Amino acid sequence: MATAGSERSGYRYLVVAVLALVYSLNFLDRQLLSILAEPVKADLGLSDTQLGLLTGFMFAIFYTAFGIPVAFLADRYRRVWIVSGACALWSLFSAACGLAQSFTQLALARMGVGIGEAGGSPPSYSIIADYFPPQQRGTALAFYSLGVPIGTTAGAALGGWIAATHGWRTAFLAIGLPGLVVALVVLLTVREPARGQMDKALPAPQPIGLIIRAFLRDRTLVLVSLSSGASAFVAYGMISWMPAFLMRSKGMSLTDLALYYSLATGAAAAVGTLAGGYLVDRLGARDPRM
Repeated sequence: MATAGSERSGYRYLVVAVLALVYSLNFLDRQLLSILAEPVKADLGLSDTQLGLLTGFMFAIFYTAFGIPVAFLADRYRRVWIVSGACALWSLFSAACGLAQSFTQLALARMGVGIGEAGGSPPSYSIIADYFPPQQRGTALAFYSLGVPIGTTAGAALGGWIAATHGWRTAFLAIGLPGLVVALVVLLTVREPARGQMDKALPAPQPIGLIIRAFLRDRTLVLVSLSSGASAFVAYGMISWMPAFLMRSKGMSLTDLALYYSLATGAAAAVGTLAGGYLVDRLGARDPRM
């Protein structure tokens, strides 16, 4: 395990960079089907309802259901191994999407992507918290969260370009399989930090039922979770259907999406993510409620 000395060095920023790369693949693989919705729909003869199930429910229900048990494991076992294994798993299933010949096969692959990606963020948050003190975690998590705009941009740019030139199946394979290499990079570069070394006290792991009850009794956590869910409800609905809308209603091609859509969404999200993390650290130093 890493010692306190490594947290004071530049190594902790390397850790965040590697985990942000993993998160980029996480979001890229998650959103790739939305970017390629039109060619996938045409090739497999899918309806919009089936597309909605594939980009939403078939992924989200498994992503949500497996998130809590993965977080439970992350409290007790080596988090680096969990992140690496999850990255390898969702990358394989993302590549498998390119082999699907029917709605059912694509749905099964999307379920696998959801299960794998559930193992990405919970242990990553925990690792970052053990490399950065509380007053610096907002900025550190903002850098980690750059995986969202990077993944969105790469999904539209790379996915759109590869699909336009080589077909949507090649896009899934070309974007999914490199995740196996990144999973190995995690094992080779990220050292498991000592738990709680940046905090005053490390509570002993509690039964999951007790944790859930404590969560529900905390008004702040409940309100944050509800507001985050409402925000995600709108954001994911827009992200899932925006590429199809632009192609159907605005006449954009996959090449157009690769250029204009990727730059517009990626740049705006990157600025907001970094600014948010910076403000959390600055304002939080004055009042933790901010």
